[in-house]
Amino acid sequence: MLTFSGVPLAFSAMAAVAALMGGPVRVGLEGSLFIKRGKLAQSNARQAEKIKSTLEAQGNRIATPAEARAILGFKGADKVRV
Repeated sequence: MLTFSGVPLAFSAMAAVAALMGGPVRVGLEGSLFIKRGKLAQSNARQAEKIKSTLEAQGNRIATPAEARAILGFKGADKVRV
């Protein structure tokens, strides 16, 4: 599996390329604080919305939360005692 670690100033473009190459894309402020060159992202959610729209525009299908958990091997909330 292709893995990708963000380059802060080119994160959006690199995430798009990684997805085209078949790799997973993880988005968050820990990877980049910027939404675009010189502009800080307001939140993880805003970054995710931007990357999602970019990936959908290039024809990628975004995994549902359940699909993402299965891909990553995570348990669902119904299988965890908190």
